[in-house]
Amino acid sequence: MVSKQRVSVMLGFALFLLVACGGGNRGAAPQAAAVPPLPSTPAPGPGAPTAPANFRVDISVGTTGGLFVSWSDMPGATYYNLEHWASPASGFSLVGGCSGTASDAYTAAPSGLRACRDRGLTVGSTYYYAVQACNNSGCSNYSNLASNAPVTSDCTASEMPDTTLVKTLGPVSVLSSSVDPAIRFLPNAYQNAGYAAPGVSRRNLLVVSLPGTGTVCGGIGPFGQTAEKLGFDVICVNYPNAAAQDTICSGDPACFGNVSQAKLDATGPCSLPNGAHCGVDPTSGQPFVNSNPADALTERIASMLAYLSHNGYNQNGTNWGIYLRGAVPQWTKIILSGWSQGGSMGTFSAYKNPVARVINLSAPPEATPVNGLMTAATYFTTPRATNLRSFYGLVSTIDPYYTQGYFAAVWQALGFTAGNNDAEVKLNATTPVGLTCNSAAPSHNFSTSAPVPVANAHAEPLAIWNEDVFKFMLID
Repeated sequence: MVSKQRVSVMLGFALFLLVACGGGNRGAAPQAAAVPPLPSTPAPGPGAPTAPANFRVDISVGTTGGLFVSWSDMPGATYYNLEHWASPASGFSLVGGCSGTASDAYTAAPSGLRACRDRGLTVGSTYYYAVQACNNSGCSNYSNLASNAPVTSDCTASEMPDTTLVKTLGPVSVLSSSVDPAIRFLPNAYQNAGYAAPGVSRRNLLVVSLPGTGTVCGGIGPFGQTAEKLGFDVICVNYPNAAAQDTICSGDPACFGNVSQAKLDATGPCSLPNGAHCGVDPTSGQPFVNSNPADALTERIASMLAYLSHNGYNQNGTNWGIYLRGAVPQWTKIILSGWSQGGSMGTFSAYKNPVARVINLSAPPEATPVNGLMTAATYFTTPRATNLRSFYGLVSTIDPYYTQGYFAAVWQALGFTAGNNDAEVKLNATTPVGLTCNSAAPSHNFSTSAPVPVANAHAEPLAIWNEDVFKFMLID
């Protein structure tokens, strides 16, 4: 059985663990003759910041000739100097748009990061980077070197808009028990809302973010902030997710649909004690049960929207009430985005309701070994209320759910296959490729081989350096 990723942090901070443990870079075969030495710099003086940690360079897969550079925001730093090196003849040179006190191009990113895009680079050539943190007392030593090579993408500026300088508003946090006093699952956990960014054309669509197993809403997160910058409103709601569904339903593919139904609207066999095909909930040792509609996803979404609409949060051009149809969610105006089990719930919800889109991050891992064969949830063979072309996904090839065949089994059952124009697109592989926005029917099924610590591979699709993929999945 796969080693479950029990990331005991809020969804908005899941990336922190991934970054704090380090990262890596992968690109095309280097064109440079040798790895360059670090740029020279005077010894840091008293009061200067320390060198930036967690420095990495990733491919901007939707931007021809672009690389995405990120590092930890350092205490005491007021600006940064980023340098890149393309060849021995050029040596290191300052990346002006990402350096100095006047730069707006490097921006505060979620999870305590700084991020910057270096553009206009030669496709296929390897660029080496180093960054230093500075303040009035001087500059630090340079970070470690990191490198990558840009690729070609046919995505246009309108299909892959530059949101570097778009500013978002702070998130709204509301106690779950204030939203609905009938909530019994984690009533003291917070749920969140975020507004479409000011100055951006509003899309009048809602992104609903769903946390993974054992986590709760904890802000908007990198994906949600990308959505805000593109003109979407965003909420995050909790639901009964204390245990992973592949643990509850071990050996029983029919269990996944029943458990998901109870989590969606508190109906079906698992809405009653000892229901059939409800597996074993490890938190109780009994078959899974959710009989409380207030804890179920449908009412969680509806009650959150009603609370926001009726308590003074219709601001900044947002009317939360437009995402309701009476007392239930207006599903056709909703994009369901979920990480891990959150993606499982988004996918099941889209089978039952006609949603605008489903965006799966490390999801859905709804499969289980049966007689030695990895077998997907049986509900995947039932009719879908949402067109398959409205499903999108991003997983890491280092994720145990990927390496042990969970995702492959689900893709086959779901129809995420070449025959449906959704063959797996392998990003950040040994021979990297860019996103395709303008084929007749571009695939919506992505995997990334960007190196990360194996212990955190399940969280990799949440990372800010996947921003181009986020944009594609939201507006393609």
